Amino acid sequence: MQSSDFNRLCDNTYSKKHSALHLKKNNRGAFAVVILSGIIIVIFAIYYSIWGQESRKKNSLELVIIICRQGDRSPLQWETYPNDLYPPLGEGIWPDGLGQLTSAGKIRSYEFGQRFKKRYSKFLPAAFNSSYILVQTTDTDRTSMTASTFLTGAFPPIGKQIWNKDIHWIPIPVHSISSEKDNLLRITKSCPKYDLEFEKAKNSTEIEMFKKHEVFLKYLSSHSGMEIKHLTDVENIYNSLNIQQRNHMTLPSWAKIINCMSKMEEIVLEWYKTHSKTEFMKKIRSGKLIGEIVRNMRDKMDGRLNPNRKMFAYFSHELTLIDFFNTLGMKNSFKPGYGAAAIVELHKIKKEYYVKLLYSKSYDSPDFLSLETESQTNFLPTLEEFNVATVNYVPENWDKDCQH
Repeated sequence: MQSSDFNRLCDNTYSKKHSALHLKKNNRGAFAVVILSGIIIVIFAIYYSIWGQESRKKNSLELVIIICRQGDRSPLQWETYPNDLYPPLGEGIWPDGLGQLTSAGKIRSYEFGQRFKKRYSKFLPAAFNSSYILVQTTDTDRTSMTASTFLTGAFPPIGKQIWNKDIHWIPIPVHSISSEKDNLLRITKSCPKYDLEFEKAKNSTEIEMFKKHEVFLKYLSSHSGMEIKHLTDVENIYNSLNIQQRNHMTLPSWAKIINCMSKMEEIVLEWYKTHSKTEFMKKIRSGKLIGEIVRNMRDKMDGRLNPNRKMFAYFSHELTLIDFFNTLGMKNSFKPGYGAAAIVELHKIKKEYYVKLLYSKSYDSPDFLSLETESQTNFLPTLEEFNVATVNYVPENWDKDCQH
């Protein structure tokens, strides 16, 4: 054999060995991918069999609680500014009056009620029954009207409930909480200690935000004709423009620049979060609501809920949701739009009770998303874990905590 043939043979042998080694490495990599994929599939299968299948069939659902912001409304009297193109002066633009649920708010709340009922059709009764469903609202027209239109969409009359063939509707009881006693939803009940702490938090937030957004706030002052002295000024301008935009009114050119509305929304969100900035403020703003939710879930678990409700519904305002999310430690906070909602579901799976948290950013959102909190360690916390995570925010005596 000549040396050249020998070299060629060696090269071919080396090439085959190298290819074989490379193939083995590739095979190992492919095998690892297959194994990993298999593990993921197994985990998903376990998850689906334990949680997904049962919850989707609503077999595991024991109780559902919804906290909902009211629907689209007309502006309030003070939600204006000197250069406002459409100042809220009378009934010309807003025939139902100021601060009232608009026609769009009625339609969307009605449709949201239909979607909600469809989602829980295997759990909730087909017809409204006061033993199964309790509805509470704040003492405002727009929240009680939102509740009424939502319920009309969710529970149209069936069979013997039909009392007028021309009106496919039944009156459904809605319980409102008077402003002077409301320490559950809007928190308008007097709390002197909270007022002092809020004043400190407000001053701190305003100093921070005026420094951070100095250039933009000067821009806003110049074009709105209002000297921005407090964050409530930004809130009122934003609400005015947002309502006009949602009602297809032409915005002023200065408000159409890129990020103008989103920048105001960012500032307003920080301002709203100030209302539950400290641990004490969270306790006062959301503690009673969280305590009531936990108590109802525990009573349901222990068979002590009387009447044996299937659903609790609260219709309130965006601050109620922001306080609730902020107190729970929600990741990726946002400013709730009209009809935004938080949902708390209680599930019983294999003799254990679990809490599932969901939310939607507005009633325009197609579906609910999972609510993740900063302290959450499990995808589905047990009721006991949820109770432990929130117990420090539940006041034993709200009125006593409010005293100086």
